[in-house]
Amino acid sequence: TIVWFDLPVKNLEKAADFYSKILNKKLEISEQHGFKLAVFPHEDKSTDVSGCLFECNDFRVNDSDLLIYFDVNKRIHDAVDAAINNGGRLIEPITPIGPWGFRAVIKDCEGHKIALHAMEDK
Repeated sequence: TIVWFDLPVKNLEKAADFYSKILNKKLEISEQHGFKLAVFPHEDKSTDVSGCLFECNDFRVNDSDLLIYFDVNKRIHDAVDAAINNGGRLIEPITPIGPWGFRAVIKDCEGHKIALHAMEDK
């Protein structure tokens, strides 16, 4: 079971702003245990999978076939537009994926390949 992910970024402020806009949820930047990071919004003490952006000067871009899917239910069109308008790039357009809803694959403002997911497209 996946419980957490770390997504390294070079420019934490820019990346936190990018993800805040595509997810329509504010990512707060903080410094904890010597790390500068922004945690993705989630319920404390829940079983929700979450993760963080963390500032790392020598990070490597995730350009593999491993995809982290971000929930943008009923907002996938707005999320794709926000990604493109804030330094991201569309790799695969919004596509139905059978009973699992819809997805679009983008590169974020740091070059990471991620998926935007929605059970309903509007």
